[in-house]
Amino acid sequence: MNRKYVGILILLLILVVTVSSCGNQTNAPSGGPPDPGPEETPAPVEVEKITFTTGELTVVVPKDWTVAGANETMDGYVQEDAKLDTIYLVKNMETEMDVFSKPGIQINYYDENVVMVGAGKDFYENTADLDPIELENYTWEGYTGESMGYPLAILFANKENGGEDQFQVAVWMEMSSGDKITLQDEDVLEILASIKPAK
Repeated sequence: MNRKYVGILILLLILVVTVSSCGNQTNAPSGGPPDPGPEETPAPVEVEKITFTTGELTVVVPKDWTVAGANETMDGYVQEDAKLDTIYLVKNMETEMDVFSKPGIQINYYDENVVMVGAGKDFYENTADLDPIELENYTWEGYTGESMGYPLAILFANKENGGEDQFQVAVWMEMSSGDKITLQDEDVLEILASIKPAK
């Protein structure tokens, strides 16, 4: 009797295997439309760089950079009392708190009626002079250093030249997030080369 049940079980098992293997065929029914296959993911859309102005100062903002404190349409500052002679850009900014942890560039503008003194080396540690950086708009001079252990570069255009527009730029090359930028990066040079008064 046990042999009878074992025999029936074996026959059922063979039947199940045979039927299930027949169901694995993937032939499309004749006369129907062809299988389109898996849906392709569209390529990401490139975000073009934009020009941002405060009304006094203008700069190009490349892809992956954000003007801190600006609204989503980049028409101006959210804060009504924001300084129009300063712009702060952050690389790969996702939240407002990223201004404290991600690399950034702060641009300060001084018009021809003001003599800019600029931040001295004694504010920073491990300072070293930089070779001048000649770009389309200005020749940038300055130095590198560290602030609270983080590397930065301080750059000047027309430093202490009364009667001309003057700029001081702080490039925070690395912050606590671990992200890094350098003065040789194309996007950093593009930002520096685009800085000008909004006249």
